[in-house]
Amino acid sequence: MSESGSEAKTYIEKLIGGFSEVPNLRFVFPTAKPIKFSPFPWNGQVSNTWYDINAFRLNAVENTQQVEEAGEYLRRIVDEQIQSGVPSHRICRLLTTSKGFSRQLPPIYFSIGTLDPLVRVSWVESTVKLFRSAGIPTSLKVMSGTTHMLTKSAIEGLFKFIELTIT
Repeated sequence: MSESGSEAKTYIEKLIGGFSEVPNLRFVFPTAKPIKFSPFPWNGQVSNTWYDINAFRLNAVENTQQVEEAGEYLRRIVDEQIQSGVPSHRICRLLTTSKGFSRQLPPIYFSIGTLDPLVRVSWVESTVKLFRSAGIPTSLKVMSGTTHMLTKSAIEGLFKFIELTIT
């Protein structure tokens, strides 16, 4: 999903019609900072994204400094939620780096479309196997015929995963 912040929230609301189906959940949609994003078709245009990579391929070079900065920003958001009274065991972190968290990683949810032109299903399956081999509970939803775009089915699967994870 290329959107972040309020754009991500609006996009998800259009897909599912709002968050009334999950009234007991609080969602925080942080906005990634604007940075130059190298891969085609952006070609260095400024975009709100968490970190830059040089291409969409398995051996792409990631800007590790930007990954660390994004991770720190997201850690601060989690800490703010805890300080506001949300118990840490009821927090799900999505699309974040785990480096720097001292506690055990929470269960992880992945969804991928079989027609995704940017991320191969085999890459996600390999990642899931890696996490599972490390003892991290992992859920994978492979959606036939979908691309890199977030779908209603993926969001519904995520909500179900969250409800099962934090209850």
